[in-house]
Amino acid sequence: MRGYAAALAIVALVSAGGVLVLPDLALTNLAMPYLLGVVGIAVRYGRGPAVLCAVGSVVAFDLLFVPPRFSLAVHDFEYLVTFAVMLLVGLVSAELTARLRAEAARAAAREQETAALYAAAERFAGCYAAEQAAEIVQDVLRQQGGVRSQLWQSNAGEAPAECGGDLPAACVPTRALSLALEAEAAFDWADPPALEHDLHVQPLRVAGRPRGVLVAELSPAAREMRTRELVAALGALAATALERLHYVEVAQRTDIEMARERLRNTILAALSHDIRTPLTVLVGLSDALAASPLASAPATAQTLASLREQALALGAFANDLIDMARLQSGVALRREWESMQEIVGAAVATLEPQLAHHRLRIDVSAELPLVECDAVLAARLVANLLDNAQRYTPPGCEIRIHAIAPPGEMRLLVADDGPGLPAGDADALFQPFARGQLEGGPSGSGLGLSICRAVAELHGGRIDVRANTPHGCIFEWVLPRRDMPAIEEEPTA
Repeated sequence: MRGYAAALAIVALVSAGGVLVLPDLALTNLAMPYLLGVVGIAVRYGRGPAVLCAVGSVVAFDLLFVPPRFSLAVHDFEYLVTFAVMLLVGLVSAELTARLRAEAARAAAREQETAALYAAAERFAGCYAAEQAAEIVQDVLRQQGGVRSQLWQSNAGEAPAECGGDLPAACVPTRALSLALEAEAAFDWADPPALEHDLHVQPLRVAGRPRGVLVAELSPAAREMRTRELVAALGALAATALERLHYVEVAQRTDIEMARERLRNTILAALSHDIRTPLTVLVGLSDALAASPLASAPATAQTLASLREQALALGAFANDLIDMARLQSGVALRREWESMQEIVGAAVATLEPQLAHHRLRIDVSAELPLVECDAVLAARLVANLLDNAQRYTPPGCEIRIHAIAPPGEMRLLVADDGPGLPAGDADALFQPFARGQLEGGPSGSGLGLSICRAVAELHGGRIDVRANTPHGCIFEWVLPRRDMPAIEEEPTA
């Protein structure tokens, strides 16, 4: 109302001035102050008051200055043209000035919005938690458009987690969040529960990966403003911040895991080396005592034999620790072209006393192609698989070794007639210190299968386990194989 009152005041002021100077000016010159007043009102108050000022100026000019005065009647056609031109110029000036004013207001709003986004980008760069990102989004949307918002974080395969905002999370349908994690573009959600206004849902994606969802309330005032564009710009900044926070968290976890692994390997290596020396002394002392006259009594001889057996078992455990630490820290392979039959034979020879109570069936043909591997580590892998089989296979049962050579691979299978796979994840058997039977099972360090997997991966292969029929397990070592290079024959004399 202030603008319309100002328009009438300008008309009255110009008219009063025209009455005072009428004897000194021509009537056509009085139209100029009226037009100037219309432009001023348009600049200051916009289109509506300017139109009122233009119409009022024409009416006042006709009543006060065009004969017959104080009447809307016009006796001269020339003044009708003057009225039409005056009204047209006033209306056009009002329209153009109002447009310029609106453009200036939009430019100022965009400048303010850009400044707010720049300040938000600086704040995003320094945030260290998703809750801070949600607070930044909330502040910008509230200050720029009085819009309430809520931010969710979600990495690939994870359910969205609420980060914060002044829009109640319970008012956002779960279905909208699910669609946003799958959608590429933003969309509006009508009739949300417990809200009078619609919602604008903005998916947050970086390089095609979902990082979260930004939801803003679309009030009537927000619909008239550039709220959707502002939400999209803030969403891009928030998505980048959430991406950075995600990788910072991943890097921190990786550093912690690496430090834990280095510490564990260091402790295992130091402990195993410190244990092996006194164990060697214990074995030597037990052998010396067993050969002395002090061991003539059966009880003493049995005690010394048990002491020697336990010292050797602890020594084998220390050797496993050393080997595991060495394999995990990286070891250079001494690759040679080896026969799988000889590798299996070497492994069987090292376990001959333990395998004496089982029926061993070996199906490894001498016609199999040679494989390029580290013979010592390969024999250790096979020996560990056989040792694991004989521990869990009852005496008198059969242990089978079978090797085949499909194209590009060598497959070695060790099958037993033991109790089978434990309940749960069978892959956990290859973790360090994992045991197939935690209570009442055979003794062992729990490192044998871990060493097998480490050796298999060093050779670029893998080792798997599956259930045997009707019972037991089958461990399969898959070794990549390439053709052996041709050997040139020596020239005959």
